[in-house]
Amino acid sequence: FAYGISKLLGEAAVIHTARANGIPYVIGRFHNVYGARMGADHVIPELLLRAMRLEDPFRVYGMEQSRAFCHVDDATEAMSRLMTTDGAIGEIVHIGNDVETNIGDLSKLVLRVVDFHPQLESRPAPPGSVARRCPDLAKLRALTGYEPTVSLEEGVRRTFEWYRAYWKVR
Repeated sequence: FAYGISKLLGEAAVIHTARANGIPYVIGRFHNVYGARMGADHVIPELLLRAMRLEDPFRVYGMEQSRAFCHVDDATEAMSRLMTTDGAIGEIVHIGNDVETNIGDLSKLVLRVVDFHPQLESRPAPPGSVARRCPDLAKLRALTGYEPTVSLEEGVRRTFEWYRAYWKVR
């Protein structure tokens, strides 16, 4: 709840300040962006790091839930397009990928990419976790013609390569 409110307050501050000063703006609402250099506290890096530590059994929380994941290269492309599109001025636009993936399937993909084959152990989703998250990209597509180009498998592979090269697994 606090996370969502902080985002809304940030958007309100941008809108108010921009309008008061005659500054054009566009707000991008990012949805489950992942990639290199993002630490360990997000779903894909967290799964990758646990797989790299050879966790067995491999705990999967909220296996039945679904999310839509957007590689950072696609998110950057979307935001770049929005910032150079006059029709986007003054708009709030969702940025992401609208291909949903089941968390159980994501876990299996991560394990395949890491080439690790542990026993999967289904665990309950964290308290307050929503069953499904998937952005509506209709406005983004209409304004910019944007389409995500990095598949989840390719993005997970790129992310894994970075973590394998640069992250010290403990």
